[in-house]
Amino acid sequence: MLFGKNKSITELLLMTLGLIVILVAIFSLVHSGGYILWEFIPSPKSITQNESAYIDAIGSIAIGFAGAWVAIKIALIATNLQEQDSLTKLKELHQKDADRVSALNSVLTRNALDAKRSCTSFIVFLVSNPVVMMNDEKKAIYNNGQSDSKRNSIEQLLPTFYERLEKDLLTLINSIEELIMDKTYMGIVDNKNFSHEFMQTKLASFFYATNVDQQQQISLFSDIILKDSKRFDFHEEYMNEQHNFGEGLHFLRSNLLLEKRDEYLKKLLSHVNDGAITPSHAAWLLLGSLLLGNKDINNEKLTYNTGFLFLALLLGSEIDDDLFLAYLLNNNVKEKLANEVSQTIFFIHGEDENNPDKKPAALLTDLKNIITHSNLISLLSIPGENKGNSINESESKSDDKNK
Repeated sequence: MLFGKNKSITELLLMTLGLIVILVAIFSLVHSGGYILWEFIPSPKSITQNESAYIDAIGSIAIGFAGAWVAIKIALIATNLQEQDSLTKLKELHQKDADRVSALNSVLTRNALDAKRSCTSFIVFLVSNPVVMMNDEKKAIYNNGQSDSKRNSIEQLLPTFYERLEKDLLTLINSIEELIMDKTYMGIVDNKNFSHEFMQTKLASFFYATNVDQQQQISLFSDIILKDSKRFDFHEEYMNEQHNFGEGLHFLRSNLLLEKRDEYLKKLLSHVNDGAITPSHAAWLLLGSLLLGNKDINNEKLTYNTGFLFLALLLGSEIDDDLFLAYLLNNNVKEKLANEVSQTIFFIHGEDENNPDKKPAALLTDLKNIITHSNLISLLSIPGENKGNSINESESKSDDKNK
């Protein structure tokens, strides 16, 4: 049983016995000049002093061989253990980076969905209670036919919605900024030595492009959202718009959302009621408008919803398993280990070139459907005065001074 379970012992015994047989044959040949082994093995009674010396030598050599073999085996085992320990530590090191990336992707995705759900609830509330968006005259006529309790319940719900929207928007902004300021995450994203396409352009420039260029950019936006091989340089965009980020917070904190975004909300609700977009689409657009906006250079009463473009492209550019794998291989990590670690990455799955039958996440499909909407420019145009900061406005004033 011992031999059957331990191959090393069996191997040692067989090799030692084989060595003894070979040595006996060699010494017999040297001592007697014969060629048939068993003819030269002396009987115990007739062993001479020379033959006894040969036997002692054979035993010493066999014992020495067994000891050397055991030492070699121990050295090999120690080497293997050291290599395994080194691989384990290396895997733990890279797994730590993978876990950090997965955590940032997970938090961003969850917070984006939570904020979008709050916006969806708000849109549905406005659709179900059209009186909220009415002017004072129409509101007075409408309220004449309503009970005091219903009017009071609607009025009481608005602050609750504002509070929830503010909380979720702030949480989303924090998760975006945590991701962008994370050294590990950005160290992977900023390395352009991989076979991934990175789009580097100011989103606000999209609204000033020709129709042909806009269609080309829409196609590129769609690919970034759905295809894992194309990405958006969200770090540069954020750094350019950092002063303008989260501008919708002051509307919510001052309970002025309905007043300051009155025309835009009416536009979204009109499209929802007409069936041109879904409440979910309207919610993504509302969330984007609260996240970031850029004034039109030539019209101070028009703001572009670059926040929606930024959020959609950011969610479509999360670090995925392929990008993390490329990062590890670029750092000379063995392919087997790199594959094992990269497979643990959490991200929103888009279209996979290696698996065309796999459908992209519904979240990305939803965003792509908005991007490719035939009335996209109108959906991203926010009418009304905007006193918030805007890089376009600053550039416009700077250009005027230079003139």
